[in-house]
Amino acid sequence: METIESLKKKLTSESQEVLTLCGEFLDQRIEKERLRGESAENRANIILTASGAASAFLVFFSDKLPDVTSSNNALFTLIYAVSALWLLKSVWYSIKSISSQSRLQIVADNVFEFQKEDRLNAMKMIISSKLWELQNSIQPNSERLFYVQRAQRALIVFISLLLLEGLALLTKNIAIINQNKCLIIIFILLSVFSFFFGDKLIEKKGIWNYN
Repeated sequence: METIESLKKKLTSESQEVLTLCGEFLDQRIEKERLRGESAENRANIILTASGAASAFLVFFSDKLPDVTSSNNALFTLIYAVSALWLLKSVWYSIKSISSQSRLQIVADNVFEFQKEDRLNAMKMIISSKLWELQNSIQPNSERLFYVQRAQRALIVFISLLLLEGLALLTKNIAIINQNKCLIIIFILLSVFSFFFGDKLIEKKGIWNYN
């Protein structure tokens, strides 16, 4: 990442009007980037809240595990374990999103440095400072949105598994479904693949990208 001084050297215009336009443009970009960061944080907090509420369903289904285990309902037990992993994954990515925010900012004390310069150089110092701050916030905000998208996908999979779990509970007395080894193996393979490679595949295909 470039320093403020190196960015200032690239500001070759001697027109105050042009520099004023550059400053206004950067103000708009900084505001947009601030909104991106706020959006990522708000969405991460919403996912964490939803995950906390959704965990109550895991507690509900955990009460059914003893009865289900005694009836050899392997499918239900598997779905329960996998759904718990997806919930943990959603919470993990939400926390990653919150912790990825940029903490690099221009300090207010820089105004003392600006006073040593004439108007033109002071404008260049202010613009280069704004540009430096903007450059240091884009990547962290992109990372935050990246993790938020992954957390959202994990939460959606978790909710889908809850619905499947309810269906498995309704069919717990149907042995041909719950003790079907082929069905159980297929479920395990799909679960492992989607858990470890699903996000990368979706991101590579551009199906669900952050912005």
